[in-house]
Amino acid sequence: MQTPQEHSNNYDQSNWLILSSFSFTISAIYAYYFQLYLYTILLLFTSIVSINYWMDPSIYWSRTADLMVAKTSFMIFAIDGVLYVKNIYFLIIAYPLLYALLFCYCYSGLLYEQNNPNWYKCHMAFHFLVMVEQIIVLHSVKDYY
Repeated sequence: MQTPQEHSNNYDQSNWLILSSFSFTISAIYAYYFQLYLYTILLLFTSIVSINYWMDPSIYWSRTADLMVAKTSFMIFAIDGVLYVKNIYFLIIAYPLLYALLFCYCYSGLLYEQNNPNWYKCHMAFHFLVMVEQIIVLHSVKDYY
């Protein structure tokens, strides 16, 4: 059984992760503005599924759904990043950010396994870096359509 402090910490962590999951809606708005409607739908769906998971992380099916949707979205943006991001300045930014976001994702998992209460901060950084990468890809894709 959790102590009141542990319950409060988990609640606070989930709230912060719900907030950071909204960052994908910023990318969705950017995609919508440039009439990239399939990306808009993908990003809104990704955000909704992520928020749903963080609202109650103990539900197994919502975690599975979040992982499936997030990995699908990641693969689509990774492939489109390779295909469409050609601007040298974007490349100089995007590739180091890719390594940074992968580091944040893996490190947050490691911290979580070690019961480090700061794990969620790394995961929030991961969400933010993903949003930046999404906007770089979207900005590059819009030039092709």
